[in-house]
Amino acid sequence: MKLVSLIFIFVLTIFIYIKFFKTTEVEVLSNKEINSQSYNSNIITDVEYISQDLKGNIYKINAKKSEIDKENTNILFLTDVNAILELVDYDDIKIKADFGKYNIIKNENIF
Repeated sequence: MKLVSLIFIFVLTIFIYIKFFKTTEVEVLSNKEINSQSYNSNIITDVEYISQDLKGNIYKINAKKSEIDKENTNILFLTDVNAILELVDYDDIKIKADFGKYNIIKNENIF
């Protein structure tokens, strides 16, 4: 009985120490570091987006650079864009533009 009590007290002491007295290190970043990190992480180079609608039309967009909009992550700003629309019953449509805007949810494009 004494051994069980000692083990219980020992376990309880360890639990209390871990729960209330153990400290963890927290890294604090300045606003400048946070802005620098988030800005650098939203640019992608040499990208390709491909989608297909229910009719079987295929949309391919290639860009040298794609930047994610900070306010709406579904919007991408594209640079040096080449797009091909492979339509089922029509000729392919090729588009070349210096800049473009692409909504990845709605598949809407502005060139």
